Amino acid sequence: MAENQEFYFDASLLRDSGLSVEDLQRLNNDELITPGHHSLNIYLNGKFITHGDIEYSRRGENVEPCLSHELLAMIGLKSLPPEAKTSCYWGDDAVMAGVRRKEDLAQLRVDFTVPQALLKTIPRGSVSEASLDAGESMLFLNYIANQYHVKSRQGNAGGMDSSWLSLNGGFNLGLWRYRQQSNLSYSKYEGSRWSTVRRYVQRAIYPLRSELLLGEGFTDGQFFSSMGFRGFQLSSDTRMLPNSQRGYAPVVRGIAKTNAKVTILQGNTTLYETTVAPGPFAIDSLYPTSFAGDLTVLVSEADGSESTFNVPFSALAESMRPGAFSYVYTLGRTRDVGDNELFSELVWRQGLTNSLTLNLGNQLAKGYMSYSLGSVYSTVAGAFGLNTMFSRAKTTDNSYRSGWTMRANYSKFIPQTGTSVTLAGYRYSTAGYSELYDALGSREASRRGAQWQSLSWKQRNRIEISAGQTLGELGDISLSASSQDYRDSKKRDKQLQFNWSKTFKYGIALSLGIARTYNVLPGMGNSAWQNSGSMPTFSLRNQMQTMWSLSMSVPLGDQRYSPIVSTSAHRSSDSNSHDGGYQTTFSGVYGERNPLSYSLNYSTDYKGEQSVFGGGLQKSFSYANAGMSWSTSKNYWQASGSLQGSVVAHKGGVTLGHWVGDSFALIDAPGASGAEIIGGQGTRVDAFGYAIAPSLGAYQFNSIGLDPRNMNDDAELQTAQQRIAPYAGATVRLRFNTLSGQAMLITAQHPKNIPMGAAVYDGYGNYTGMVGQANQIYLRTNDKEGELRVQWGNHAEESCRIEWLITPPRKPLLLMDLPCR
Repeated sequence: MAENQEFYFDASLLRDSGLSVEDLQRLNNDELITPGHHSLNIYLNGKFITHGDIEYSRRGENVEPCLSHELLAMIGLKSLPPEAKTSCYWGDDAVMAGVRRKEDLAQLRVDFTVPQALLKTIPRGSVSEASLDAGESMLFLNYIANQYHVKSRQGNAGGMDSSWLSLNGGFNLGLWRYRQQSNLSYSKYEGSRWSTVRRYVQRAIYPLRSELLLGEGFTDGQFFSSMGFRGFQLSSDTRMLPNSQRGYAPVVRGIAKTNAKVTILQGNTTLYETTVAPGPFAIDSLYPTSFAGDLTVLVSEADGSESTFNVPFSALAESMRPGAFSYVYTLGRTRDVGDNELFSELVWRQGLTNSLTLNLGNQLAKGYMSYSLGSVYSTVAGAFGLNTMFSRAKTTDNSYRSGWTMRANYSKFIPQTGTSVTLAGYRYSTAGYSELYDALGSREASRRGAQWQSLSWKQRNRIEISAGQTLGELGDISLSASSQDYRDSKKRDKQLQFNWSKTFKYGIALSLGIARTYNVLPGMGNSAWQNSGSMPTFSLRNQMQTMWSLSMSVPLGDQRYSPIVSTSAHRSSDSNSHDGGYQTTFSGVYGERNPLSYSLNYSTDYKGEQSVFGGGLQKSFSYANAGMSWSTSKNYWQASGSLQGSVVAHKGGVTLGHWVGDSFALIDAPGASGAEIIGGQGTRVDAFGYAIAPSLGAYQFNSIGLDPRNMNDDAELQTAQQRIAPYAGATVRLRFNTLSGQAMLITAQHPKNIPMGAAVYDGYGNYTGMVGQANQIYLRTNDKEGELRVQWGNHAEESCRIEWLITPPRKPLLLMDLPCR
């Protein structure tokens, strides 16, 4: 049933006004809705759930909607049968008992109010499959163009010019989408070269909450080394889950004695609050909150009593919610290592409890197999991860070697002290263990008479740690360290980094960084690949290096776009040389819309012998981003320019825009040139009525609005905002209805005062509005002349006609006094 009327025009109060009872009825709330299909935003208990068409029909004296089975299923009524028993349901049907409805046509929305007891439990942030939009077929191309020039000032050394163009685009056919990444480069000495980085076809398989890829891609890389492949991949897409089910968060379980309020806090932040019935309860719809500390649960009973308990919350990247799972299966041939060899890979993760996540994996190829088994365990002391892998690989002499590796990691955040150990890891490998990437690469290198090298090849031990500490008024510090050794002649790699930073009053920031490394690097004195007869060998050298830097930034004012001056000093030293220098930069942003970013910089070495002046500009236009830079020293001068944006071809023509993301929208607003997309990086509707909203979140509702302040005066928006939930990769057209033409405010001259609210019809009999105060009528039209009929009764003398004619010059609003005969 509909809610009670908020207002009602009583005809007796306007007696002798000249308006008929039918005219007055049009002003009542129900009669603002005419029979037919209406496209409305649908809200449930104040929260948006979908956008859809609702059919309204006259029943007796009222106009009421007949609601479809799909819409009521989306709302989640418990009383709704699993299958539709009728084509639609009216407000007095049994399944609608307890449901209240209220329309607001000014906002194009309808609100349903339903008691929680009558609703099924639906996770927060859920988007039904019926609400998802696959978009339409469009051809799009992202581009980055860069031109670089450098000229030497020394003798006849000459200069260099190079051009580079990156193209990334594709097209959609329903849910299928083709994507390609290619590059074109040109230089005077090498000529032009075209290369295609990747080509593939993808589509969403929503019932499986998965994504299918055919073509060129990359493996998961979480447990095994990431590899490029050409083939087939099926993987879970967590974006298809409700927002409250993505990422890791524990299930909160407890017992309430009464109808109790449950509040879940993390530190001083309230994450969730709800009311539960007496008895056991489980809350499984918390949004993921990274590693921000344990949860505190407060149960406030109806009798005034309270109880609290804690839920440990520490997580690693592999952590899953209880009952949740994810997988990646790949079958294909290698692209970047080996000799186009066939392989398969499977990785599966399963959340068993709040504390325990299990993961397993497998890789198979000719002459190679490996298995992975591991888990993550969350406790009050932190999250611990342990993973073991076994491999058996065929070597270059046709024998087999086997081995295993163990990986352990840890994560913990202590909010009381502001201490975080974001990652601590340890890995140990036996002599016989090898990754598939290394096994294939070493075979190929052996066939070519070369020696194989990679970061993981013959690695024995690796340990790493990264920690941070908040010191309050003294700033923040962070520390990271790593060490690894190998099973051949290479010595141990070591790295240690320390950083301190603090922001003072007036936005002044200071930071200090120190790093010390001991690396095993390819030899610099000789070629990394040295020929010894027909057998190349790999030359290595050890390098110890210490680096430190001190930087400070000072804003020149307290306005939003006040420029900033930053200066820094750095110094590095190794066993062969000492190096260092100083740099000062003046930078800022000018303009609110389509801002201009600028910078000027000066740098020199610590001896003052190599000084460089430079600068740069970055400008965001409505249809692209452009940049330029220059620098000069006593040895050279350099200049470059770049342009980045997109081109979208659709059935209405070709539209330019900013770089588009995985999913984007084409705005179709005829006549609305100049209107700006809210949050669209300054994009405006072009002269043809189109614009690009460059990025949409997949499988969630996105609000897209137009700001009409700079819009063409000859048009007005009938729809200012829309909501859309696209599939991943969807190219969606959003139609914004507009009225175009000359706007007129006509004062009707009539012997009698025309009643306010009298109906106005155009020359085609279409209802265009009502008469306002002082006999005024608003009209917007593309016609140069026409006729209006004003009707305020059922008799011939209760109507009149107005003939109008537009004469130059055109104005944003044309004021006219015309007779109504």
